Amino acid sequence: MIKTGNNMGIPKAAVLDSAEFMQDEMREETGVDIKIPVDKPNSDILYIPSSADFFVNVDTMIGAAKLFHILGVNWTIPSSVLEAGNFGLLFNFNTMQEHNLRIKKAAEQFGAKLVIQGECGHGWRAARMYTNGLNSPVPFRLLHIHEYCDENLAKLPVKKLPLKVALHDPCNYTRAGGIIEQPRRILRACIAELVELSPNREDTFCCGGGSGILMDEMFDIRMKLGRKKAEQIKAAGAFDYLVIPCSICKAQLPAVVKH
Repeated sequence: MIKTGNNMGIPKAAVLDSAEFMQDEMREETGVDIKIPVDKPNSDILYIPSSADFFVNVDTMIGAAKLFHILGVNWTIPSSVLEAGNFGLLFNFNTMQEHNLRIKKAAEQFGAKLVIQGECGHGWRAARMYTNGLNSPVPFRLLHIHEYCDENLAKLPVKKLPLKVALHDPCNYTRAGGIIEQPRRILRACIAELVELSPNREDTFCCGGGSGILMDEMFDIRMKLGRKKAEQIKAAGAFDYLVIPCSICKAQLPAVVKH
């Protein structure tokens, strides 16, 4: 994190290469030249993705790029802070402050007045709760990608797909991040039926992979902690897709359900 600004150690050259690959994918799919700008000067919006969006969750990054493209906004990704997650939240105040400062410096460097955080539960919690306190008041507005999409929903050419979809509420969104109704409004705008897991919202069950234990060495504990969530998903009955709007939960829940 200290060397590269992301927990995967992805250097700028790899970021540019991945962005080019995703741009090619979108061009083949849509016939439209949709950009993923990196370190673009004089950008109005700074987007902080999860580093996972550059190697396992590329559809999440592609979705964000499509959203910014259709809205016609001036945005960029900073190669110096390619990680919405802030692991200092889990173990060390100084580390949390240091990584958070990268966001402030990047916003100043590119002139952004709006910083949008990507899909990371604890990353959003750290950003929302501590950005102003860690590094003095910041001269930009801070939003989550779901908040931004929800605010601009009326401008998007959405159409309803004939899908029945269940939604998992990540802990850090619902109990500390204020991201509760926004994903529901977004989903209802583009699917036929939303299935609510029970319990949900602030009473959601944890996926079992948070608090820094998403590692192979902790697999047995993760599966025990995720058991209630797996039972909850099963109890919801038949549906087409489970929406998992957090990088940690995305990695944890498929393993939990399979187990």
